[in-house]
Amino acid sequence: MTKTGVVNQPTVSVYKNLLSNHSNTLVCPCSTILIQYQDFISSFTHTFNQICSSDFVSEEWLNYINYRPLNNVKYQHPYDFRYSGYSFFTVLKILCALVSQTIDDQLIQLQTTTLFSESVQPDNIIQANAEAIREQFVNTTSNSFSAALNTIRTVLQGNQIVNRLKTNYQLATPSTYKTVQQLSHTTEYSSVNDSCMCSLSSYCKATTGIYNTSAYIPSCKYDHTPPCNSIIDGEIEFDVPGISVGCLVLDAVLQSDLSCFYNESCLSELKFQLTDSPSPFNATPLKVGSSGASLPTIGDLIANLMVEEWYFNSSYESYFDQCNPQTCTYTYVKQFDIVYVITNTIAFIGGIATILMLITLPIVTNIRQWLSARRSSAHVYLDKNDVRGFGPLIFQTLSSFCDLSLKTIENELSIFNSTKYVTKNVYLQDSFQSQSEQIVALFIQRTINTFLLTLSVVRGASTSNQLYSGPLTNWMFTTTDLLLPQFYYNDTANPSRYCSCKIDPTTCGALAGVYGYMGTPLTILNFRIGCYVIETTFSSTFECFYNQTCFNSFNKLIYSNSYARFNATPMIWSQNTSRYLPTTKIQTIIEQLMIERWNDEISFESYFNECNPNKCVYTYNKQVDVIYIITTIVGLIGGLTTVLQILISALVAYARRKKRPVNLTPTQTG
Repeated sequence: MTKTGVVNQPTVSVYKNLLSNHSNTLVCPCSTILIQYQDFISSFTHTFNQICSSDFVSEEWLNYINYRPLNNVKYQHPYDFRYSGYSFFTVLKILCALVSQTIDDQLIQLQTTTLFSESVQPDNIIQANAEAIREQFVNTTSNSFSAALNTIRTVLQGNQIVNRLKTNYQLATPSTYKTVQQLSHTTEYSSVNDSCMCSLSSYCKATTGIYNTSAYIPSCKYDHTPPCNSIIDGEIEFDVPGISVGCLVLDAVLQSDLSCFYNESCLSELKFQLTDSPSPFNATPLKVGSSGASLPTIGDLIANLMVEEWYFNSSYESYFDQCNPQTCTYTYVKQFDIVYVITNTIAFIGGIATILMLITLPIVTNIRQWLSARRSSAHVYLDKNDVRGFGPLIFQTLSSFCDLSLKTIENELSIFNSTKYVTKNVYLQDSFQSQSEQIVALFIQRTINTFLLTLSVVRGASTSNQLYSGPLTNWMFTTTDLLLPQFYYNDTANPSRYCSCKIDPTTCGALAGVYGYMGTPLTILNFRIGCYVIETTFSSTFECFYNQTCFNSFNKLIYSNSYARFNATPMIWSQNTSRYLPTTKIQTIIEQLMIERWNDEISFESYFNECNPNKCVYTYNKQVDVIYIITTIVGLIGGLTTVLQILISALVAYARRKKRPVNLTPTQTG
């Protein structure tokens, strides 16, 4: 017979004792089934990399290297540490602050997240769950921060935002202008050599240093060959290793390792070169690690949130107190084998079947080659809406979004694959399939929403702050004095209306084309030039590149004047392979992460093997058969016969004693 035991108001020690003896049948319902993580995670702290607490992110250091107030021409060389150092370390300080704030915000969110616990879980399950929480938190936070940073870099690069340090663009004026000069466009500035152009790559870099600059020309004429290299006039006196100059300050910081600041002699030499600083400061060098490994770049450190080590502790006793079971019940006979298996159960194989990038990336690469005619030595002036001048930026932006989409998906898949799936018993296959499909759908929607949120914030920041775009698509310059240029908004002719980049920077634009030929210029079907490169890209379609006639006309004009000729072929559209029509805006495609179709494979067999149940227990009702009836009746008759024999024998004996005559013997008295 199966019996049930009940223990009221169990303590942790009582529960553990019951668990050791009745692990398969013990059930202790929780009084509180939703338990916040902060109630049983006793501590979750971290140690930042020394850079974020060093002198080099202090206000004293920033004041020390801030040569801007001096306004001396000898400090104006783009590669000079005295010119770029303040911006470099300001960005480094901001990154440290952003990482710290991100971790704090995520920790607050983690603490208020709840654990569903219908009944008390064993210690090992809670500890495994806590460890899974730690891993998922670190992976989610670092990947989310990296994804946001990559989006920011992509938007800044795509919109060709001009750096005031003149490391990605230089102002250029036509040599024929005398009194009134119009700064009609900027010329790309190569931070390494002519093969690395900031208009096409954000990874151009050079080492900074201290330059002996006798003269500095603040602008150049765009008929110079190569463009703008004549501005660099000065000899380097001291290299500052580990500090890069890049197209944008953020790019430079991420590619630097600060090696000079680990070396006391190098830092001393730098201090010697900065003796004329307006705010002297004696900084302490960074400490070199004992491992002897090469120094990581700031980008490598950022990928790990600038954290050296995480410290995590959880308390089972605190969990038990929050669960607060009032009773524990168990049976003496083992009927159920409760196996807690925490594992990854969803085989999210592939994740991506056909990414649009596979179609567009070869075309992007090829068209960028043909559109390189604007870099030829002839320096032919092109109309502002001419795709030969603007096209490479658009296709470079497309290529960047292909990479960004792929990285975003890889990051989210990394988080997804590290998530633990807690299951008390083996689920039925239908239930498992339904739950898994919901998990996959939630993953896809969350990935897209996270990407769109970051993208919309960065796009909004660019347009609302009216940041100046290098190709002069939203601002124009006019000046009679190169030192005092005047700005005005670029007004773009729209086929249906007249618009201004000041009022509607996200929608203002005109059709792109090939201009400067005899006859009517060729306009490209639904390909637009807007206020920013990204807005231009988003408002355009690939319609011309699917249309054989349009593409042939475009290809003919480009091919005849291309600097690097390439015979490209149009893309082929089929409703069987693409869910996007040729008329679909590029924005719609990018907002779907450029995914054609998600492929997921849910395997119940893999889940069952990972769960690995020790045994299955079941109950069933068995119908009574003839043999059972006969044996039961025989047993009953036999039992009754025995009982009656004993009972009747006793009654007969008793009756006989009652009927036996009593013999009286007279007694004589005297």
